[in-house]
Amino acid sequence: PPRTLECYGKPISRSFRLEIKKATHALQSFLGQPDDDVVRRMIDSCHGVALLSIVKAGFLGTVQFGGGLVLARNSHTGVWSAPCAVGVAGLSIGAQVGAEHNSVMLVLRSEAAVRAFADASKVTLGLNLSVALGPVGRTVAGGGVVGETGAHAACYSYTYSRGAFAGVGLDGLVVFTRDRLNHNFYGHVA
Repeated sequence: PPRTLECYGKPISRSFRLEIKKATHALQSFLGQPDDDVVRRMIDSCHGVALLSIVKAGFLGTVQFGGGLVLARNSHTGVWSAPCAVGVAGLSIGAQVGAEHNSVMLVLRSEAAVRAFADASKVTLGLNLSVALGPVGRTVAGGGVVGETGAHAACYSYTYSRGAFAGVGLDGLVVFTRDRLNHNFYGHVA
C-alpha cells in the first residue's frame, strides 16, 4: 500500500485497512494540536468516537461524501469495540463556494449517541459557517445525530480542513453503515 499522506486524503476507500490507517492518522493529527489536553479529556470520558474523512465541493449548493470508522467504548470496563466502517453523503444549500477536505472527529458523549450511530442510517442537520484557505482550517462545534428510530444525541465535532472554501449553509448529511466492507473484513455481518 502507498505510504504517502495522499493515501490518507482519500475520502472513501474499499480497503478496511486503509480506513484504519486514515482514522489513526486523523486521530494523531487531532492529538498533535495545542488543545491536545482538551481532546484527550473528551475522549477519556466519551462513549464512542467517529473518525471521518469528508470532501465538500460546490457553488451555492455543495455536495459532501466520504467515509470512516466508528468505535464504541464500554462505559463499565473502558474497553473499546472493534471499528465499524461507515459512509457519509449529503447536500448543503446556501451562500458557499469552493472545495475542501475535512478530517472529522465526532466525540459521542452518551450511550444514546452511540445507539444513534448503531441505527441502519443516521441523519444530521445543522447550520454551518465554514472557512478554509490553504493547508489548514480548524473547527470545534457541538451537534446532534438523529437515528432512523428517532433517537437523538449530542456530540462534539472537531474538524481539520484543507482547501479553499467559504460560506454559510444549511447542511444535511446521512451516515450509513458500510455492510459489505465490514463483512469482507470481519467475515460476518454484526
